[in-house]
Amino acid sequence: MKVAQMPCVYWDEQKGRAQFQRRFPSDVQPLTGAWFRHKYPKSVSLSGAMQLSVEQHLEFNAIVEAARERLADPAGMVDVLRGSRERLRLMRERMRALKTQLAGMDEGLQRIDEEAAFYRLGARLGMSMKIAEVRGVVPTESVLNLWIAEIVAEKKEPPPPGSVSRKRRTMERMFAHLKAPDDLAGLSLPQLQRYKEHLMSLGGRIAYDHLGDITHLYRVADRNNKFEAIGVNPCAKITAPGKPEHKKRPPFTDDEARLILVDARTTEPVVRWSHWLSAFTGTIESEIVGAGPEDFYQVGDQWVFDMTSRKLKSGYRPRIVPLHHSVIREGFIDYVETRKAKALFDVDAAKACDLLNAHIRGLEIRGRDKVFYCWRHGFITQLEDLTTPDRSRYLAGHAPRDIHARHYLHHELPKLVDAINGLRDPAR
Repeated sequence: MKVAQMPCVYWDEQKGRAQFQRRFPSDVQPLTGAWFRHKYPKSVSLSGAMQLSVEQHLEFNAIVEAARERLADPAGMVDVLRGSRERLRLMRERMRALKTQLAGMDEGLQRIDEEAAFYRLGARLGMSMKIAEVRGVVPTESVLNLWIAEIVAEKKEPPPPGSVSRKRRTMERMFAHLKAPDDLAGLSLPQLQRYKEHLMSLGGRIAYDHLGDITHLYRVADRNNKFEAIGVNPCAKITAPGKPEHKKRPPFTDDEARLILVDARTTEPVVRWSHWLSAFTGTIESEIVGAGPEDFYQVGDQWVFDMTSRKLKSGYRPRIVPLHHSVIREGFIDYVETRKAKALFDVDAAKACDLLNAHIRGLEIRGRDKVFYCWRHGFITQLEDLTTPDRSRYLAGHAPRDIHARHYLHHELPKLVDAINGLRDPAR
């Protein structure tokens, strides 16, 4: 197949050398990218580069033909889908970060307006007022960006999106509880101590998790000199309690599971579909909310949930889980179709967790240990009787037991489907 010809060699005045450049046809760009470029040595003149460009034309055409052959193969199409999912995921993360930054700017402008109104009132009343010295505001988002930059510098890749959203949500909760603006430097030690005591009163591991994130972000801000204006890290004397002993959670009973799934049909999308997905895939809220519509597709006649292109809680969590026929029956695929080119849901994992557990508590299901994570315990417990232990570990995203399972065992989709479709549907 011929590739359209166009002038490809030009002289780069800024670099002082010739360059070859051609745009790939749109049908192969998912594999090749947009441009093919070759920079000639500075010793090569423009006319010499034009003579040498025959080699680049041949290389370009070979890449195009190879890409088209690859796209005609199912494995090549899978690569394209995975690449598209990754690009969409990165775009969604950038949009969420921009939305948060804009929200922070709105809060700052509102604070300035309020202060200006205060000083105008004082002037009208003839009061002698001293304008407060300017102090550097330290918003959560700026500290999160510093932390992400430190992780990238150390590990050459950013932290998981779930970790970022969890820390962001933890700080939002703290400022909301204290009725304070988003400013790490604006909180005093007594305020932080009061919030610690509030968290400790909630029991469980809430204080351990939240104070760990809060004190960590304060340390990040401190080592990046964000508290120079006030001269001290306000959180320096706040300590997090020790990690509580792990408590095994019970799965939902069939009656509890039926109550949750049936009631979820009348709730907002993130609550409805997170319950149904977790019940039949064993996935946690970050795995569900962090997915995109492109992560759900058909292999033959079977719909699957593909997490292999994502960075999750551990290296074994990225996996492909078939969708149970009950999830399809409920209309989940129709919902996915309405979210094309969007995030699957409009909230992050931390907010989703709050909504899901509030829904469970609102149904008066007794016990502090009955939370959204109980779906995962029930899923794994049922799999124990439905398939092999190694296949169960794969579907759950747990580490293989030995070298045999890690390097030599391959899980065929039909057998995964049999295991998933064996799960009970308590809502039937």
